[in-house]
Amino acid sequence: MQVTLLRPEDITPGIEHRISELLNQLNPALNAGELRQRMAGSSNVYVLCATEGEQLLGMATLVVYHVFSGCKGWIEDVVVDREHRRKGIARLLTNELIRRARELGVEVLLLYTGHHRGGAQRLYESCGFIRKDSYLYFLETKNTT
Repeated sequence: MQVTLLRPEDITPGIEHRISELLNQLNPALNAGELRQRMAGSSNVYVLCATEGEQLLGMATLVVYHVFSGCKGWIEDVVVDREHRRKGIARLLTNELIRRARELGVEVLLLYTGHHRGGAQRLYESCGFIRKDSYLYFLETKNTT
């Protein structure tokens, strides 16, 4: 198995389709559409892919941003194909994101996982993440008309 950084020029229609399938396993409401365009101008987005041969087994994303309180990173979309779970792939991806975040000077690394995702919670805690006692709010700002 190999973990590689996905670059915009690496994205083929097949890879885009496979990433959409993976995201759908994580949450059916997610859509990777136009992945190449989303990544093209974003030097702060890092998408890691776990592959075996030509097969995409899993993926994870790190977004790095700078605010007044310092350099922060946000982990998104850690997902492993259901046929390949419980093989350490999510741990490998998460640890690689942590390594890259440190390399990039990220001071605080954040992520969100649902309260019903016990396996993910155990994984993140075993990687050193500490659960914060806080609220997550969201507001959809896209035009709904």
